[in-house]
Amino acid sequence: LRTDCPVDLSPDGRFVAYTARDETRRATETDERFRAFSRTGVSSFAGAGNDVFVTDTKTGATQNLTGGAGTSWTASWSPDGGTLAFYSDRDNAA
Repeated sequence: LRTDCPVDLSPDGRFVAYTARDETRRATETDERFRAFSRTGVSSFAGAGNDVFVTDTKTGATQNLTGGAGTSWTASWSPDGGTLAFYSDRDNAA
């Protein structure tokens, strides 16, 4: 789990959204120009290899919403709990 990204509980308390990093997907950048921000614009704070997950608090069922496409982080529920927003570079730009 990413301890520097918030965990967000849906307004009804049914679902929890969080960010987890797959260390095997992290690439070591050797080009000094991309130390603070990746080639897609992801900050070094966000890192790489992150996915957003949602877990049902009643059943324990967990779903990876981003499936390893790019890097995604910092999910947040809308006030009505109908939408989950998060940062991502899945389209090659943060």
